[in-house]
Amino acid sequence: MGHRRLARDCRAKGIPADVHKTLVSTLKKVYDSKDYKDFMASRGFGVVWADPEGTAKFMAKSDSDLGAALKASASPSNVKVNDAVTGAALLALAAVLLWHIQGFPEMPGQKFGPAWFPGLIAIASGFAARG
Repeated sequence: MGHRRLARDCRAKGIPADVHKTLVSTLKKVYDSKDYKDFMASRGFGVVWADPEGTAKFMAKSDSDLGAALKASASPSNVKVNDAVTGAALLALAAVLLWHIQGFPEMPGQKFGPAWFPGLIAIASGFAARG
């Protein structure tokens, strides 16, 4: 059971008080155990105890902060380079790659030489540059 679900379920209506108390006290025992702390520390995790209400507040703030960050990063004003410029750069890269592989040697007895795969990549890049 993930920590988000646990926080939600501990606040859910219909959980009897005795079950809620048992669940919280059992999780606190696990949290306080040396085995758990050693396990988490050995994997580079820090641990902090929070009761269900504290966990719910933490998760609500985390979700709000993440939502704000995602909205800020997705705004069109953050796009600095026009798509036409990116396409032109990709097309130029494809042209340079095609020009460069012309000097690759032939492979005697082979149907496909060393320029075959880079040539396919250059052609695909050229098509991708068109948008």
